[in-house]
Amino acid sequence: MATRRRIVDTGKWIFAAARKSVTSGQIEDTGEVDGLFTAVAIFKSKSPAQLEEYDRRNVGDGRMGFRVQQLIIRHATVFAVLPKGIVSLPLSSCHTVTSCSACISSPDPMCQWCTAVGKCTTANLCPSATASVCPLQNGPPSPTSLSVDDIRNITLPVKHLPQPDGFSYVCVFGSASSPASWTVDGVSCGLPVLRSSAADLPPSITDSLALSTSISSYRIVEHNFTVYNCGAFMTDCFQPEFFQAMVKCEAIKLNYPDLLPNITAPLEFIHGNDVIDRTEVSIYSCSLLAGDCSSCVFASARWGCSWCSGRCSHDCPQPSEDVICDRPQIVSVRPPNAIIHPIPPSGHANKTSQRKLNC
Repeated sequence: MATRRRIVDTGKWIFAAARKSVTSGQIEDTGEVDGLFTAVAIFKSKSPAQLEEYDRRNVGDGRMGFRVQQLIIRHATVFAVLPKGIVSLPLSSCHTVTSCSACISSPDPMCQWCTAVGKCTTANLCPSATASVCPLQNGPPSPTSLSVDDIRNITLPVKHLPQPDGFSYVCVFGSASSPASWTVDGVSCGLPVLRSSAADLPPSITDSLALSTSISSYRIVEHNFTVYNCGAFMTDCFQPEFFQAMVKCEAIKLNYPDLLPNITAPLEFIHGNDVIDRTEVSIYSCSLLAGDCSSCVFASARWGCSWCSGRCSHDCPQPSEDVICDRPQIVSVRPPNAIIHPIPPSGHANKTSQRKLNC
């Protein structure tokens, strides 16, 4: 390996080599040089027997002088001591790389991805071990939606997520957050506390559910996630009727501000403060699902709607199978005329004709 004093390219370029081999972007030791030089050539080494030029930087000016009296190498920065000052020469520009994939594939050997802070940086500036593979989203969260009162954890599947060291993972929903537990398949976290009281929440909230760290706001993965507030839907309390193997609930009147044909909402069976069972149910409005007789009868196969009193309803006295819709009437045609191409009869495939249809 080169000595600490070495002049390259007839005295115009110089470099200072450490006594120890340079690996993974780590540079140590200092070099002292004498002479009049206008630039510094910096070399990197993967083994003591292999030197490769890394970069060249101009140093010195008329104000600070051109004589490089000493080179001090600290981590990823070279300091050139001139007669009237010191010039710092950063060895890398990793901070200009914004994505993990671009950082991992960067030809700059000093650039490494720091998951803890979500930045491309040199290894010495990362508070934990750097990653050689980028974390990847590995499917949707489970469950994909949750009631604000649900105590289940949310699982975010992430591939190649490094085990936290010197930091912790955090789930973020909107402006609220909750601690996350790391596993080899991703993280698991409880629903962040959104408000002090569920009464202050709207019927549903759809926002970004993201995975971050305790020392950075960088979002490693994120999903659209919906939180339901069942208390905002229900306007009447009711008592269930108990049978041998089931529970029958009375009719519930629900109010929700968004006029949607159907929504999916969580349903829980609670005894005191204990959740005995939970499921999801579809809540729908026949009048919003269909606005005419034919569409209503077509929708009945799934939703059980029927047509009566000029509207689609779930409370019609007769089933949809007995409903006879009026014959449709053509009240307008757009456009009023068109060019048509009749299909020629069999055996006359080469003959075509054109007609004009007027309404």
